[in-house]
Amino acid sequence: MSKHALITKIRIVIADDHPVALSGVKTLIEQCANMIVTGIAASPRGVFQQLDKQQCDILVTDFSMPVQNEVDGIEMIRQIRLQFPMIAVVVLTAMKKAPLYTALLELGVRAIVNKDSDNGEIAQAINQAFNGLIFLGRSSAELMKMRQLITADDMHNKQHLSVRETEVLHFLSRGVSADGIARILHRSIKTISHHKRSAMEKLNVETDLQLMRYFAEKELDDVAPANIVQNSVMK
Repeated sequence: MSKHALITKIRIVIADDHPVALSGVKTLIEQCANMIVTGIAASPRGVFQQLDKQQCDILVTDFSMPVQNEVDGIEMIRQIRLQFPMIAVVVLTAMKKAPLYTALLELGVRAIVNKDSDNGEIAQAINQAFNGLIFLGRSSAELMKMRQLITADDMHNKQHLSVRETEVLHFLSRGVSADGIARILHRSIKTISHHKRSAMEKLNVETDLQLMRYFAEKELDDVAPANIVQNSVMK
């Protein structure tokens, strides 16, 4: 029997250093029949304490909770992923920085939701993360897409790849599956697969391993030669 079959409700710890935001997220989650809040934290230290003692499937946490002498931001997320690898992380943030989103995804964060997003996106993010999928809120996805268009345009001039082909290669190089890329870029899986095949034909490579070696040899920063994984979801 699978883990999900044994769990009747998704168990969630939430963290935010602003009481109003914390209360708002708690209320939203409690309105979902398949979710239950098992712990609340208002600081990074509180997050680790709650994860240590509470049963938890999902951590929904603010990205920035600055407290003197406590880890915060990227370092907090990194330590959470190391100490509690089985807990899926959903990050709420007011920051709109594509490099930050990329760093969070590379650390294994399952979902990123901007604080100005629709309330329904939090529930969507939790459900997607619980099922092992990547989720970006609409404003987060749009920002990531804009950044990829800029970096992809530069690579297009070097490699004769289309912007969309380069976008797909960028996410594949970071271990995101075709299904995950389709959700991030709001395109069909068929379209994503087509862009990948087309790019590989232009680069004269036949396998994912050959594709990884190609970028390693060319030393292209934007499509890092690491973990090109087919049909898998970023952990």
